[in-house]
Amino acid sequence: MSLKAGKNGRIYLSGYDISGKANRFNVALPREFEDVTGFGNGGHKWHPTLHNNSFGFDAFYDTATGNITEIMNTLRSSSGIACLCLGSAHVDKAIAGHGVFQQDYPHEMPVDGMIKITGDFVFSDMALEGYILQAKSDQTANATGSVATDAASSTDGCEGFLHVFGCGATDNLVVKIQDSTATAAGWADLVTFSSASGVTSERATATGTVNKYTRVTWTADDYNGVNFAVIFSRL
Repeated sequence: MSLKAGKNGRIYLSGYDISGKANRFNVALPREFEDVTGFGNGGHKWHPTLHNNSFGFDAFYDTATGNITEIMNTLRSSSGIACLCLGSAHVDKAIAGHGVFQQDYPHEMPVDGMIKITGDFVFSDMALEGYILQAKSDQTANATGSVATDAASSTDGCEGFLHVFGCGATDNLVVKIQDSTATAAGWADLVTFSSASGVTSERATATGTVNKYTRVTWTADDYNGVNFAVIFSRL
């Protein structure tokens, strides 16, 4: 048995880590079905159509720069990237998606307690289950992250989600996902994210074969508070 404690969850939303102000999240990954029952069928027959994925969280109201209130106001009129992590360490499971829009943003203001908010969001397209390929941490030099080992290679491509939580205006941070058939050699660039010089987030994809072993590598012109995380999902 390998149980997970909810206290280690993380919410990464468009380049911001709001985990410290949140205390619950839920993810729903339903798919819609069309009833295609015809004459002569002994029971209902269903045909899958569209994914209708969503998530929500409870948090404490906070107006500090880069905190929940600012992020929620931004996502009322534009889309973002969300990664809901079941832990904070390398290869901990995560659910990630893009085109995230805010659906509801209710406030609760009790006279005898803290102001609380609830965020409800929908994913465009669909969300995928993956894992943390590079855990959130401060970086001070060009380096390569730990290797993740999947059960086998896959043939349908992948998605990578980058959240840059801290980065200087002149850092020009470049993060890549690489794959290989072996851990010792043969590494090749699979996904290259856009150069970052400030707080940002990005989804990038690759098609075709994704080898069994993956890792993250990064370079920058300088390191002025660089801090980021990468979530990885096979398609």
